[in-house]
Amino acid sequence: MNKNYPIYKTTFIDDMRSLVEEAAQNFPDHIAISYKENYWDKEVRKVTFSQWRVDVRNLGTSLISKGLREENIAIIGENSYGWCCSFFAVMAIGSVTVPVDKELPLEDIDGIITTTGCKAVIFGKASEGKIKELLQNGGLRTVDTLISVASDSGLDAVITADKELTSLRILQKKGEELFNGGDNSY
Repeated sequence: MNKNYPIYKTTFIDDMRSLVEEAAQNFPDHIAISYKENYWDKEVRKVTFSQWRVDVRNLGTSLISKGLREENIAIIGENSYGWCCSFFAVMAIGSVTVPVDKELPLEDIDGIITTTGCKAVIFGKASEGKIKELLQNGGLRTVDTLISVASDSGLDAVITADKELTSLRILQKKGEELFNGGDNSY
């Protein structure tokens, strides 16, 4: 008994970059992510697949320009849109995402980041105090770049003296400039 079943387009996803690109091409105006900036906010922000692709691509382009392709990058902090973009951008550029539980003791956080040889740490506002304490105690020895998910970081230049301190927003802006200037390394 032969039945005529509909034929569906099959997509092969090779990596996270392909996943993000394919979703944006197939569902550009659909909502990819809904979130609240703060728990108590009434407004729910909605990001389409096409906007999410742009944010991930810009961050990935900027991370590549910093020499962070195929490196280990830790992500520590609360759930957020920035965390989501970071996770996908890091994986899309061929780097290893090292998610670190923000509730772990300082020694464990430093142990995970140092043992895995992370070159960068992306951190949320809730983890900033722990990052600061680790830096003050000589931790995070393998880390060259600290990236704050929040636009304003409470870390100061004295603590981060030998490490670059930046934010996701700055990196995404830089990645957008690079991409618009012809950089398609992502």
